[in-house]
Amino acid sequence: MLGKWLAGFRLAKDKILETMRVIRYCQNWPSVLVILIGGHLPLIRSRLPRDFIFISRSGQILRAPRGRDTQSPLMEVLLDDVYHLSRLPWIGDRSYPLRVVDVGAHVGSFSFAIVLQFPGASVTCYEPSPVANAYLDGNVQQNGLTSRIRTVAAAVDVCAGQAVLHQTRAGSAGATLFSNSPSFPGSSGFEVGVDVVGVAEAFEAARSPELVKLDCEGSEYAIVLESDSSVWSSVRCVLLEYHSVPGHSWTELMKRFEDLGFRCAWHDPNPREGFGVAMLVRS
Repeated sequence: MLGKWLAGFRLAKDKILETMRVIRYCQNWPSVLVILIGGHLPLIRSRLPRDFIFISRSGQILRAPRGRDTQSPLMEVLLDDVYHLSRLPWIGDRSYPLRVVDVGAHVGSFSFAIVLQFPGASVTCYEPSPVANAYLDGNVQQNGLTSRIRTVAAAVDVCAGQAVLHQTRAGSAGATLFSNSPSFPGSSGFEVGVDVVGVAEAFEAARSPELVKLDCEGSEYAIVLESDSSVWSSVRCVLLEYHSVPGHSWTELMKRFEDLGFRCAWHDPNPREGFGVAMLVRS
């Protein structure tokens, strides 16, 4: 009984804190809260708008398909700061012309956070989901950022080619090239063929990136472990979200980054085994 009471208390506390963050960071916080709360109520959910719209206090407008697995990246990046952007090596010089690659950009929440923090930054985004990429393009254009954020409708892996993208729903943030991992349920009816850009080509197109963010639902292992070391020559910082893939682990990724001269600045493992977020840096 006590355990259930404590669990309920923690859940209520988390919801209160989330509500406070929404009010603090969103201009349109009433409509955001309606969607967040109404999404749990069947009678209200069917009447909610098709899009989830997030308007930041700085005036940026981001749209995503409504749904827990499509709107969650906006909340995690823009409200929860899962990437701890205040700890980036360049944070003391916000005018620095930072070159960034965003692998798994979804609708652009990370890229938007970066250009807000660094007015001189330029970002090359890779997003294979046709639905998510359409929202990404729309967000970039609506906010007048076409000169700073370049979008590529493709996945990134160690080699170029074509692949099948598996999605829990069209435009979901959990889209993956894998179909046989505990983290990814496999065929769902939302599979789509996509182009794949090799990691060396992706980084070259970004003109020797200094910051790389990898959130590619399992492809991070091939990108990190199988790429040539020269691919990483310009990179000073990697923001990595890693996932549960049979035969692979965080320890394996960390060893590879250490061989490349990186150290772990912070590591936030998720209670779900095999999943986490980390920052790797080098001088």
